[in-house]
Amino acid sequence: MDDLKPSATLALNARVRKLRADGRKIIDLGIGEPDFDTPAAVKEAGKRAIDENKSHYTPSAGTLELRKAICAKFSRENNLDYAIDAVMASNGAKQVLYNLFMATLSAGDEVIVLLPYWFTYADQIKLAGGKPVFVQSKEDFQPDLNKIRAAVTGRTRMIVLNSPSNPCGVVYSREALIEIGELAVEKNFLIASDEVYEKIVYPPAVHHSIAALDKRFFDRTITINALSKSHAMTGWRLGYVGGPREVIKAMDDIQGQTTSNPSSITQGAAVEALANEQPEIPLMVKEFAQRRELVCAALEKMGVKVVKPSGAFYVFADFSPFFNGVSDSVGFCEFLLEKAGVALVPGNPFGMPNYARVSFASSRQNLAQAMDAVAAAVR
Repeated sequence: MDDLKPSATLALNARVRKLRADGRKIIDLGIGEPDFDTPAAVKEAGKRAIDENKSHYTPSAGTLELRKAICAKFSRENNLDYAIDAVMASNGAKQVLYNLFMATLSAGDEVIVLLPYWFTYADQIKLAGGKPVFVQSKEDFQPDLNKIRAAVTGRTRMIVLNSPSNPCGVVYSREALIEIGELAVEKNFLIASDEVYEKIVYPPAVHHSIAALDKRFFDRTITINALSKSHAMTGWRLGYVGGPREVIKAMDDIQGQTTSNPSSITQGAAVEALANEQPEIPLMVKEFAQRRELVCAALEKMGVKVVKPSGAFYVFADFSPFFNGVSDSVGFCEFLLEKAGVALVPGNPFGMPNYARVSFASSRQNLAQAMDAVAAAVR
């Protein structure tokens, strides 16, 4: 427990709430959730689940109806053919990941994690007794296969992929995914593919599920997804996963002895979310694309070097030229919070202390005001 660090984003959210309660005007660009409402049809499905008294225990892996919807979604949208007993639902993607690491890692097993990385990966790997092995990506945040290969040892059990990525928004190329898949087959390790931002992709980028690229990759990949980002359902808590039967069975056993099933009401809403097109989603992505242009242009005008994200709703940028009197991004973000009233997430917990994450899950008006305040503060 001494090695476990609290979530950086949850800690920042608490700090922002306190400052606001003290009367400070804070524009929060650290937020990691869409600022949109859950699609109307999904909300109605949740209400129906309540009215139909779907308020009892379900199988720990989720109702049969939900698991059929998960299988159909994977087949329709990802070209992945999972059987019913090869999928399950959990209380968000975080629990999916926790179940996975607990089910597959023994003490000392190594897991390759690409920088920058979502900080939850490292702490959950450690909780399961594993060892995260961090590998720096290329300047454009695409995977560096030479560095990944060099990091593989006899203890390598898994690699974690996150595309589109939190915090940098990179969408891994098909070629990079194939190279990683071939290495996993050659060296015999698992692939955890976190695809929770798959619907938030900006053309010409295209999202690929690595498990769909080769049957050999499919047999060793655990494909992780959730409704939180794609359907603006962070508070509903519904993640889902497909993978090798023996892995899913072990994950289900762990869940059965920890949290049991996800909320039965949320499962009712999730069937609608997965089974039918929700017209609000492309509108949300279109708005995110416009905000991306606003934020990237403002940062470039300040002199910040920007790798424009191809997915998700974050810009991960190097602010180190402005570190005047502070040693890393933590100090810089504290400065911005105090002087500019703008909250960013430091790059330190993502493994890159010269960087900070700017979320554009906020209105264009808020983003414009925030960028003006940051520009004035760094001047």
